[in-house]
Amino acid sequence: MNAFWEDCLQALHRIRRNQVLTVFKLGLVAVGLGSSVTVFSIYNAVFMRPVPYPNGDRIVVLGQTDDSRGDAVFTSMNFYSYEAVKTQGSDFNPLGYFTYFDASFQSRYRLDNLYGIAVSPEVFEILGVKAHLGNTVNRHSSRQGAERVVVIGFPLWQSHFAGDPGVIEESVRINDLTYRVCGVMPAGFRFVGEDPIDGPQFWALQLPEDIPQENKKSRYFMGVGLLNSQRSLDSIQIDLSNIGAGLREQYPRFMARKDIKVRGLKEYLTGDIRLQVNVLMGVALLLLAITTANLSQLCLAQNYIRMRDYAIRQALGARSGHLFRMLMIEHTLLCLLGAGLGALGGTILKRKILELLPFRPFEMVDMDTRVLIFFMLVVAGVSLISTWVPLIQMRRLSLESVLREGGMRMVGDAWGKRIGKALIVAEIALCSGLLSHCGWLLASGIQRSRVPNPVEAEQLFCVNINLREDRYPDSASRVRFMDRLVTGFRLLPEVESAAYGSQAITQLGGGGSYFMIDDRDEIDITQSGKLMSRGFASPDYLKTLGLQLMSGRMLLPEDTADKPMVAVISQTAARKYWPGESPIGRRIRVNHRTDDWSEIVGIVEDTISADPQPKQVPMVWKPASYALMNSATMILRLRRPGGFSVDRFKQALADIDPETAYWDPGMMDDLLTSRLWPIRLLSHLLQIFVGIVLLISFGGIFSAVYFSVAQRMAEFSLRIALGATSYRVKWGVLAENLLPGAVGLGLGLLLAAATQTLIRDMLFQIGDWTGWIILSVSLIAMAATIAGSIIPAFRAAHSDPLKYLRES
Repeated sequence: MNAFWEDCLQALHRIRRNQVLTVFKLGLVAVGLGSSVTVFSIYNAVFMRPVPYPNGDRIVVLGQTDDSRGDAVFTSMNFYSYEAVKTQGSDFNPLGYFTYFDASFQSRYRLDNLYGIAVSPEVFEILGVKAHLGNTVNRHSSRQGAERVVVIGFPLWQSHFAGDPGVIEESVRINDLTYRVCGVMPAGFRFVGEDPIDGPQFWALQLPEDIPQENKKSRYFMGVGLLNSQRSLDSIQIDLSNIGAGLREQYPRFMARKDIKVRGLKEYLTGDIRLQVNVLMGVALLLLAITTANLSQLCLAQNYIRMRDYAIRQALGARSGHLFRMLMIEHTLLCLLGAGLGALGGTILKRKILELLPFRPFEMVDMDTRVLIFFMLVVAGVSLISTWVPLIQMRRLSLESVLREGGMRMVGDAWGKRIGKALIVAEIALCSGLLSHCGWLLASGIQRSRVPNPVEAEQLFCVNINLREDRYPDSASRVRFMDRLVTGFRLLPEVESAAYGSQAITQLGGGGSYFMIDDRDEIDITQSGKLMSRGFASPDYLKTLGLQLMSGRMLLPEDTADKPMVAVISQTAARKYWPGESPIGRRIRVNHRTDDWSEIVGIVEDTISADPQPKQVPMVWKPASYALMNSATMILRLRRPGGFSVDRFKQALADIDPETAYWDPGMMDDLLTSRLWPIRLLSHLLQIFVGIVLLISFGGIFSAVYFSVAQRMAEFSLRIALGATSYRVKWGVLAENLLPGAVGLGLGLLLAAATQTLIRDMLFQIGDWTGWIILSVSLIAMAATIAGSIIPAFRAAHSDPLKYLRES
């Protein structure tokens, strides 16, 4: 034991004596381990932890896609699809559905607009969760007359009922309907991944007979089921596709090209961030590989320098096993110190990552100590192997040769030169490949942030208004109410203009309509293959959004349902479907009303696209008076940015109509942030990782070249002593290393190009950047190669060769 502690003290002494090298090693280990473990901890939290439900591995979610889109998005389904699966499918028992809605919620204490979910009786049984108080909504929930039941969340119980246990059996009003509170969910309960604070506040029972017939055609519903068979999801998907094919024959209008899809609950919950976390994990793995390679090179170079020390120790009786133990203790201490610093840095990085999120898509991430220990053992093991190589070689040499040649015969011969060149090629290939990937991802993020959004988002306040059918049964009554609401808000001193419509922020995956062009298409509209995102707008809506008129005219107050129908389209729609010609005066017909031929009267700018993979979406706008749906988006253009708050909106709305139900009030900037958080999170993290990768890559290439050249210092001194000029020595060394540098760079760029498909879905409009990225990576690699070649060659060329040879 005393010998062990003596070895530990000697190891600490050697670590402290080489301060510069120790700091560099500690930095490598800390950065490599800290960043890698942080990313892997996030990966484990997102993908490896079980979902917080008893039967989470058997729960599946059913939705719908549109096969006409190359990047079909998994979205909600219509009720007919759900009924078909329930009656024809046998793999789910039970099978339920849920749908989101916003409503006015009135308790005995207060009236508020809340976000809730309507659930079928089977949903909570499938999730397998129990209520904190009372019971959940289930298939045994009573319905006496018009009575309905609702389960409230823990935050709602605290805020609206002061945590009163007597809330059970109490009556509340939701959208003018009376519900009986049957239960309270426990604190922290998350419904299918929703945040317990910002997510739904209540869950109301909804039976199939409660759903209006016209709503059953709309994609409002998500199916959720419990697997009762051992079949794979791929096999079940085949049956669902067959059911979808039957529905397309039965309902050719609203089921055209639609298909029913199934996702495992884990895949459904992680869909928004799966690609981002996988990309970061790949970057972290490559970063760990570079860290390990660079640390191994430093250890290898350091131990060649220590060859005389080891030879003297062996000559004085030290055994090889003792030398190995000394090195193992030294590297273990170094890795432990680096791991401690890495864990501290990783904790800080983890907090910064979570601060970038507008909400928490997964539970709080803890630093995974098992991953940290595993990575530390990997780094220590690889570096120890590189450390033992000189000792193994030294056993073949005598003390005299080692002291006379300083170990240079082992590393300065042809074998050593080949190893040095191989290290340079491998290091440059690995670093340039990683830098290329990081450059592409960064360029994509920059391009995404530069997508022109004509809307001045920081000056717009938006809110979604719920136009309940019990109060506004038809389009005309909805238009009259929205006109009254807009007139009231226009009187506010903070508001410059106000309007209402839909599709303030377009998302192609969220909806679209097939259409026909009057003189081109003679086939059925559902087979046309032409798709545009459809929106409705009041006369001032597009102007309030800030969209500029490119040609023709805007929608006018005179464009009413009793006049010839008109439409305004976006620039992208005009370029895509009328290339090289003007669409003004042409007619289109949209599938939701087969007799609805509308004349195109204007072309406006494209509106905001909030897809993580952005696209310019073809858009058609029609007057809101034609068919205003049961919800509308009201836009307020403010006189100055930040001149309006949610509290101010609530106060103004209460003065106009206190019973109006609404959701998601806030500035357009905040709404875009919440929609685009995955890509923005990745962009912020990549900026951090690219900085780290750039530093470590440059240092790794430099150290590989430097070691390869420094081991030949005696050779350079001998050349100079024999008459070679310093100029020839310097440029000869540079020329020798430029070839393996170019080979490594070429291999790295080829490797990056071959693996680009792994991150292709994350890339957006990087074509113009590819040349600059390749040039930047090449310059970085060549600069590190030149610096690593010139510096030791310059030292050798400008030193006294006889003195160096005598000392060595």
